[in-house]
Amino acid sequence: MLLAELKEIKFDLYDYPESVERKALSEKIASDGKAVLSYDDTLILDDSDFALVIKEGREKLRKYPLCNVKTAAISKVFLQAHKAEIPDTLYKIAERNINDFITKGKSGENTITTQELFSQEKTAGVSTALSTRDKLADEDYAIVINNSGLKTRLYPINNEHNCKIASEYFSKNLNTIPVHLRHEFAKSIVLKCASQGYASNLVTDDIRSYCNNRLNPNFSDEIAIRKEKVASDKVREALDVLETAAKTESLQKIANMLYKLDKEFGLDRLYNKSFSDPYRAVFADGKSTNEKTAAPVTLVGEYSIDPATLSAMPYNDSMQQLFSESDFNSIKNDPAAYEALPTPYKQMIKQQAGVV
Repeated sequence: MLLAELKEIKFDLYDYPESVERKALSEKIASDGKAVLSYDDTLILDDSDFALVIKEGREKLRKYPLCNVKTAAISKVFLQAHKAEIPDTLYKIAERNINDFITKGKSGENTITTQELFSQEKTAGVSTALSTRDKLADEDYAIVINNSGLKTRLYPINNEHNCKIASEYFSKNLNTIPVHLRHEFAKSIVLKCASQGYASNLVTDDIRSYCNNRLNPNFSDEIAIRKEKVASDKVREALDVLETAAKTESLQKIANMLYKLDKEFGLDRLYNKSFSDPYRAVFADGKSTNEKTAAPVTLVGEYSIDPATLSAMPYNDSMQQLFSESDFNSIKNDPAAYEALPTPYKQMIKQQAGVV
C-alpha cells in the first residue's frame, strides 16, 4: 500500500476539511477547546508526539497526536471510528501507542515504512488464507493423498474462483502433475463445478480429456506401439489382456493398471514421445474438433450408477420425500448431480433403482 493510497483514508480529525463538519466534530469530542489542536499546531509537533508515523522515502504521514491525555482521547475516538478503513498493522501500532500514552503517559515505537507495511499485510493475508484452507473439507480440494496416516490436500476448489484457478493450473502444468493423479484432479473439478452449478467454461479441454468415461478410439494403437517397445512376451500378453478388458472393465481401473505396467517396465520415459500417458491412452478426448461452444458441465468420470438406470427411475413416493420434482429430474438427467449428493441420498436412490 503506497503513501498516496493511505492519504485517502480518514484517520483522524485532521483528515476532515476545515468546515462546519470539522467544527461540529471538535465540539462533540472535547468540552475544552484547547484539547483540539489546529492543523497548524500539529505541524510543529515532533514525530514522537504522534501515535503513528508512516514513511515512504522522504515523505511521511503523521497521525493521532498525543500532546496530552485529552488529545490522546480524541485520537482514540477517531481511531476506533475508522477501524474498518485502516490496515490492521497500522491500527495495532496506533492503538498500542494511544493506550500507552493514556495509561502510562508515554508511547513507544510509532514508525513504519510503506514497504514494511506491505510485507506485514501480505504475511497476515497469507496466514489468514492458510487458516481458511485448514477449515475446508476434503471434497473442497482437487487432490487428497493419504500416505501412512499423513494426509496431503492440494488445490482448493471450494468456490468458483478457485475452481477456475485450479482448472487453469491443470492445463498450464499438465506435464508436471504426476500421471496417476491427473484423472483424480480433473474429476474433482468437474464434480465440484457440476454440483455447484458453476459456469461450464471453467472446465478446460484438458480437464475434459482427462475426465470422461469413453474409451479412446485409438487405444488399440496405444497398446500396439507399447508392444513394439518391449522385448518381453509376457508384457505383450499383459498389454493384450488390458486391450480386451478395456471393452468391459472400468476405464479407471484399466488406466491404473496400464500406468503400473508402464512404470514397472520403464515405458513411462516414452510418454508424449512414442505414445500417450496411460490416462490419455485410455480415455477419449473430452471435446470433439467440431464442437464450437462449451459443453455443459457433467460428470465424465467413472459413474457409480449406470446413467441409463438413473434416467429411467420414476418419481415415486420415496423420491418425493427427498427431492422436489424439478430437482429429481435434474439428478436423473445428469449423473454428475447424482455423484455430488450426500452418501445417504445416493444409497437411497440406488436402493430404489434396485442396484444395491
